[in-house]
Amino acid sequence: MEPEISHLESTRLLLVEDRFEAELNAGRHVEVVAELEALVAERPTRERLCRQLMLALCAAGRQADALAAYRTTRDRLVEAVGVEPGPALRRLHREILRGDVPEPPPAEATPPESAAFPICQLPPDTADFSGRRAEVARLVAELSAPDGPVPVVVLTGQPGAGKTALAVRVAHLLRARFPDGQLFLDLKGSADTPREPGDLLAGLLRALQADVPEDVAERAAALRAVLADRRVLVVLDDAAHAGQVRALLPGTAGCAVLVTARKRVDDLAGATPVPVGPFTPEDARELLAAVAGPERVAAERDAADEVARLCGHLPLAVRIAATRLAARAHLGVGAFAERLADERGRLDELCVDGRGVRTELARAHRRLCPQARRAAERLAALGPRDVREREFGAVVADAAVEELVRSGLLLPRGLDAAGEPLYRLPELFRVYALEPR
Repeated sequence: MEPEISHLESTRLLLVEDRFEAELNAGRHVEVVAELEALVAERPTRERLCRQLMLALCAAGRQADALAAYRTTRDRLVEAVGVEPGPALRRLHREILRGDVPEPPPAEATPPESAAFPICQLPPDTADFSGRRAEVARLVAELSAPDGPVPVVVLTGQPGAGKTALAVRVAHLLRARFPDGQLFLDLKGSADTPREPGDLLAGLLRALQADVPEDVAERAAALRAVLADRRVLVVLDDAAHAGQVRALLPGTAGCAVLVTARKRVDDLAGATPVPVGPFTPEDARELLAAVAGPERVAAERDAADEVARLCGHLPLAVRIAATRLAARAHLGVGAFAERLADERGRLDELCVDGRGVRTELARAHRRLCPQARRAAERLAALGPRDVREREFGAVVADAAVEELVRSGLLLPRGLDAAGEPLYRLPELFRVYALEPR
């Protein structure tokens, strides 16, 4: 019942604010001052209420009280949420300080501050995006479902698999399907300290020019109220766990949610998991050609395929390899493949401008439990091949295997002829796990 109560309370406050907006536009400034003062005292972080009170006080000749109301709301926002007031409230404050007592605009020219639509927060699409045709088609279909509950699709895969690039490409393709906006939020799930749901909600509400309640449940309800009956696509990048995502879900049909995560998010009810694996050899060759040059790749096709194989067909690694080739026109593709063949220096080769595969793998390795890290090192010592479950079952705990699989760092490879499960470490993670620490 509590989420429903919070939702109803947020909706009630929005209607109250709309009523005050109408009163101000009708010139009833003095009549609403007392009621607004009481409401702002109860809800000092509701920026729209504070703005309305400041307008009413100015119209009543009480500019000093309007400035005091601003200071109170600003102090509470900084204390409770850690943010400054939004641009509309700051602009009104500056106008009063200059002595420009503003007149409220006509009602038709004042959209509710809680519904700043349309909005697009998407990062730029990747100009040389390659491959993933089947995945793109599936995601467009999943997110465009016309009926039923809000579709939630979760992309999972190992570090460097290109989950974010795929999500951004699909989001751009779907902009016409979601004309009210496309929201993008980095949840920083792979960082040492993932972002808290309350802070994430505050960021979204501020982006939508909505007030930010102090309570996390009220923030979630406020977000649902703002998005109600809208057609908005929400992209949540790099989720750490389901708890981060649940609070950010819209509540009404017409919206859709696309999530990326390194670990499977198994406990997010109703979500559709979509694994994002390595490139196919053809897709990897396409990306190499797009970045390093089609003529060079065509002239040394076998060597290009070997470069992609030594990169584990991992999109991030293939892109870095292609970038290094593009920067060194004198370096043959075959010569670069020979350099990558040395496992001891391979990860050093796959680095450009301080960004490398090792950084991503190290972050993923660090977030594993100690047992899973030890299991990865033991499996890496068995070499670049499929490993039968019985080969490591005696020395590797089932929980460690499960964590590696959920993190995309141990790939199920089907069954052998005897029906025994097979697993394989991703090529570059295997190389990383062999490095001394």
